[in-house]
This record gives sequence, structure tokens and C-alpha cells, in this order.
Amino acid sequence: MTELHAEELIAICLSEFRRKRDTGEPASPGEWRDRLGERYGEFLDALEVDAMLSELIEPVPAREELPRHFGEYLLLERVGGGAMGIVYEAVHQGLNRRVALKILRAGLEGDPEALERFLREARICAKAKHPNVVTIYDAGQTEGRPWYSMGLLPGRSLRDLIREDRVPPLTVLCAGLADVADALEALHRVGGVHRDVKPGNIVLDEMGKMVLADFGLARCDLYRSLTLSSQAMGTPLYMSPEQVPGCGNGVDARTDVYGLGATLYEAVAGRPPFRGASFEAILAQVVAARPTPLTTVPQAVNRIALKALEKRQADRYPSAAAMRDDLRAFAAGLPVVGRPVPPVCRALRRCRLALAAAAAVLLLTGVYWFLSSREPGYLFIESK
Repeated sequence: MTELHAEELIAICLSEFRRKRDTGEPASPGEWRDRLGERYGEFLDALEVDAMLSELIEPVPAREELPRHFGEYLLLERVGGGAMGIVYEAVHQGLNRRVALKILRAGLEGDPEALERFLREARICAKAKHPNVVTIYDAGQTEGRPWYSMGLLPGRSLRDLIREDRVPPLTVLCAGLADVADALEALHRVGGVHRDVKPGNIVLDEMGKMVLADFGLARCDLYRSLTLSSQAMGTPLYMSPEQVPGCGNGVDARTDVYGLGATLYEAVAGRPPFRGASFEAILAQVVAARPTPLTTVPQAVNRIALKALEKRQADRYPSAAAMRDDLRAFAAGLPVVGRPVPPVCRALRRCRLALAAAAAVLLLTGVYWFLSSREPGYLFIESK
């Protein structure tokens, strides 16, 4: 199967899944496993991205009889979900503790790859212990369906506050995002990459503390075989260039730096760095366009955001810790260190690439004319 035919097959299967889902028919990803063969993992990746794209237009969730009992938990309200699992607000009846309970979707219990992907999120969250990372309480299996419980974050997401024009003051915002950067650094130290840092995945609790949530796309080096670098993973408004198929050198910790930079940019500007009428239009800007500089905030904040949003990974902050330090410096009234690449340097890079290409063409042309002007048979092996 060629790469083009494989992508077409994945697109066809995704369309069939959507049709069944939208018409209310039972739809389990496992139905397409045999048909896709070794590309089944890519199909699961595509379903996760599709679920996040659907979240952007906020569809009305399917009706469900709630509250209802689920083992030791009472499910109160459906609060979210993706292709792999559904998240409920729930109460552990024995402990009288409210939690967020994520349950593997029905029909995926016998799918080893889907099950491993589901449990991967809990493992990575549990490994990255940090006060600004959502807490994992417990995990188990009920009615044949795996689940895990997380701390219930009663506050609002940063996305909600941006939409309501209730973003915290700039110094408070930067101090809070610095804590998120510190949480990302903890994740990176255990070999993980979140890959979907955005305002909707940062929740402010009742005390105003920012907590990083939703590790559904997180990748850990221990489970690298479950991911595919050529898939466009992430929500397009906040994706880095290297998350676009065929671009960059692969996802690493600096991918999360980009996502946090996009989050800072939107929180300040009230809009994401790039906007477009379609998925493709947004991705084209992510790869080739530069965000408009922020002019309504101190230049230090503009520099932090643009440094994090550099196209080349090597031009961004080298780590989440470095971005954290600049965010904290601004919040404390101190100078920031990070600077985006100056326009003149980018222009020189383009000139160097153009000169290198021209030199290569001249060299090849010269070699061609030199060889074509030689007498036939000039090169020979002397007989003895």
C-alpha cells in the first residue's frame, strides 16, 4: 500500500466513523482494525485529532441517562471526552470525594492498542508529579471498562476567561503561566511531551492557580512506539510547525514551549496567533507565516511570546524552564533574557540559502560543461 493510498484509506474510514457517530449508530474504532491493518494506529491518532476539532465547535453531547452508578462511583455529568474515553464529573461514594472520572469508550475493551493509549495518559500524569499537573487518584476496571480518576478542577479554563474577557492582570497571568511552564518541565524530565498545550487545557482553580490538564495526546519515551511523527497531532490553532506532516525534525519539549507561547499570545491579544477559514489554511500559516507582534503590552511580554513561537525549534527557548524563568522575571519586574530572532538575521539566512543553491547550480553546470568538452575516450585504463 502506497503512502497516498494509506492516507486515503484512513480518510475514508474516518468519514465512515463520523457518519455512524452523527447518525446515532454505535461506532467503535475497532470495527476498522482489520481493514486498516498496520495503519490502525494512525487511524486512532486521527480520531483523537478529530475529537479535538469537534470540541472547537462545541457540539451538543449525546444524551445519556445521568446520574447513574458505575462501580463505587456515581456519575453526575458528562464534562468532555475524545475518541478513546469519556470524562464525567463523579462522586466516589465511599470517600464522598468528587472527581473527574475518565472511562474507556464502549467497544474498545478488547482492543490492546486503544487500551494502551488510554492508560498511557494516566501513567504520564502519575509520573509527572507536580502541584500544577492534575492529580491521578486511582485506576481500575468496572463493567469490563477501564477507568481512572483525576482531581476535579472546579475553576474555569483559561479559554473560558479569554472568551469572557476576564483574563487575569498581565503580571498575574505571566506568573500563572510560569507555573504551567514549571509543570511542563517536570513532564519533560520524565521523558514526556504534552503536545496539546492550549488555553482550554489550562484550568484556574478557585484560588487562581493554573493547572495543566488533558494529557490525551501526551507522549512518553517509554511508549514512543504508540505514536507516529508524521501525523498532525494537536489542536491546529496551537500546533507547532514540527507537528505538521512533513515539517520539522520531530516533536520534543520545545513543541510544548510553542504551545505555551501560543497560549500567552491568545491570552494577551484575545485571539490565537493564526486564524483561517479551514484546517489547511491555519496549517499553512503555522508553517510559513509569522505572528503579528503584540503592540498593546510591554515589549518584554511580546519578546517572550515571539521567542516561544519561533518556527525553528532551535530558535525557541531551549526548555520550558528557560521560558518559566523569563515569565517569572517579568512578573517580578526584572529584565527578560529571551529575544526572538531579528528580521535581519532571518533575511541573512534566506540569502545564505539562496547563495548556496546558486553556488550548487553553478558548480553542477561547470562540471557538466567540463565533462562534455573532454575528448571521447580520454579516461582509459592503460594496458600492460
